[in-house]
Amino acid sequence: MSVVHDVVAERAASQPQRCFLADARSERSLDFAALHTAAQAWRQEFDAAGVPPTARVLVDVEDPLAFCAVHLAVIAAGRCSAPVDPAAPPAEAQRTQRALRPWLVVSDRMAVPGIQVNPSTGLPAARSTQRRTAASVQQRSGSVALLTSGSTSTPKTVVLTERQLLHAAQSVVDHHQLTAADRSFNPLPLFHVNAEVVALLATLLAGGTLVLDRRFHRTGFWPLLVDRAITWVNAVPAILTILAADQV
Repeated sequence: MSVVHDVVAERAASQPQRCFLADARSERSLDFAALHTAAQAWRQEFDAAGVPPTARVLVDVEDPLAFCAVHLAVIAAGRCSAPVDPAAPPAEAQRTQRALRPWLVVSDRMAVPGIQVNPSTGLPAARSTQRRTAASVQQRSGSVALLTSGSTSTPKTVVLTERQLLHAAQSVVDHHQLTAADRSFNPLPLFHVNAEVVALLATLLAGGTLVLDRRFHRTGFWPLLVDRAITWVNAVPAILTILAADQV
């Protein structure tokens, strides 16, 4: 049974209108009710397309809100989310896809073959050409497949179970004493495990709000945090070094 599925369902039942995801550069947002609706829709889509339990679904989604909705939906549906860099050059994208060997691809760009996601809602926007007769798939735990950097050899696929991911995320929640009142800010790439665990899953477990930026912007960083009422930031040393050099 997927714990992510249960947490999303509980949040939607107890606080349906509470904002879970927000775009840092617009007024777009996704509440827990919308997240639950997206998770249910994607599970039905995967079942109808015949995606086997634990099979890999390539998440090639550029929009941050849509990415989070699809990524969590794949895990909640008992499949394996394989997130990739949507800005990767075509040759690199093809190499990555060959290495991950996904059963299905989800994207928010028409140029990428697969099931399209509606960036505004996080819901499926089009049907897969691999569509089959819908069948009930037993609920199982999900997982995430990532590629190593390849700095010492050919990149290797590493699969992290839902249990491992949630254990790490819960440690973040406990260590930082995060609650539903917290509003986190993440400018890091969502296809990296840092943002997926430290920002996304930790915020889901805490029941708070995650404000997403597509990339780090030095200019206007502090005013943005004040305007969005941010209580904590998910950053890396390079970002902190840049910010520390600024005169506030």
